Amino acid sequence: MILFGLGFAGFVVLKLVDRVRARKRAPRIIAMPESWSGLTNDEDPHFSKILLEDFLTGLYGHAHRCRAGGEDGESLLTPYFNADARRALMGRGRKRPVSVDGVIVGDLMLLETSSTEEQHRFIAQFEANMTESYADGTSEKFYVIERWTLGRKKGLKSRRPDALLSFGCPNCGAPVETSQDEHCGSCGSVFHSGEMDWGVLNVVLEVEHGDAKALLSSHAQEQGTELPTVFDAGLKEALAGLEGRDPGFSAPEMEQRVRQTFETVQESWSNHHWERVRPLTTDRFWMAQQHWLDAYKGQGLRNVVGDLSIGKVELVKVSSDPFLDALTYRVAARCCDYTLEVSSGAVKGGSKTKARHFTEYWTFIRSVDTSGPLKDPSECPSCGAYLELSPAGHCSHCQTKWVGGQFDWALSHIEQDESYRG
Repeated sequence: MILFGLGFAGFVVLKLVDRVRARKRAPRIIAMPESWSGLTNDEDPHFSKILLEDFLTGLYGHAHRCRAGGEDGESLLTPYFNADARRALMGRGRKRPVSVDGVIVGDLMLLETSSTEEQHRFIAQFEANMTESYADGTSEKFYVIERWTLGRKKGLKSRRPDALLSFGCPNCGAPVETSQDEHCGSCGSVFHSGEMDWGVLNVVLEVEHGDAKALLSSHAQEQGTELPTVFDAGLKEALAGLEGRDPGFSAPEMEQRVRQTFETVQESWSNHHWERVRPLTTDRFWMAQQHWLDAYKGQGLRNVVGDLSIGKVELVKVSSDPFLDALTYRVAARCCDYTLEVSSGAVKGGSKTKARHFTEYWTFIRSVDTSGPLKDPSECPSCGAYLELSPAGHCSHCQTKWVGGQFDWALSHIEQDESYRG
């Protein structure tokens, strides 16, 4: 099965903690934790939970890539990590890597929010895969679970989306020099203090499992398919609000788009035509899965999803923030899932004949500045020509940069049943 970004088969193989799972089929209703209310009210009109997750995912990859840079790499961490957090990252492992690549966050949960008199704080838990390469020419793949504690001064406003992923000075945006001390060389601001943006106060590695062999031919049993559907407590009101703001929105048409996207994604994955789904997804999602396709190719393997049948599609959550609308659906399906050795055609994992039933939560996002009926994903929204995207994501005709979710609904992430919290 496709190695989806937020909970995929490769992660299931390596998970070391078996969660206790309820088996009742009655739907569950959940509400957003009140502990986030201090960030979602008028205190921070720019706050977006989706963009915060993008920021955390980007910062996580940036931090682990910096681990290969020694003192210079540690200097690049200073805008967002205090000394304790930097030491925890840089001191990791038995050998110092010369590169850290393939950093893929498979599950991100925001936990245990709290506030002091001066700061908002929360804990982010990451489940991730990454590959470390060493000076002796060897490399090793790791699965990790780690928790970061982050803090930010009360009263701050979140940065706009176009400024989230620079990882320079969080105050003025200036690049960080490798000889940097704990102050910005341009504006003099103190780094990692939480005075300008979220700063990492603590990093705890909870689980680390090394596996130099590829996990790609392994197939784990689906978990959580019998779990009750998680519906957001404010679903009805939020959907009515979206329909009121956008009279052109059609829930039945959007459900059909979800089904079409589901089929296109699975077919493109199986046939290694991943470029076909780029207009349907966000950049972060698309690139994460491209990494895994490259990994399959590098080992002479091809994962196939065959005999796909889609069952019930349920809208479970509608949310909005100052920049994005989001729709989450629970999708039920069955398929045959197997991995082939390309050279011989031999089945290395899974089954061509035994179908697997599974359910997943698919989230689609769209800019709040976009409205109206669904657009044809095969046409460039800027020039109207048949949409062919360059490797950098530009229209081959008008050179407009494609940003998933800017022009129409785009698949943002997928969560497995056992990890979805609403």
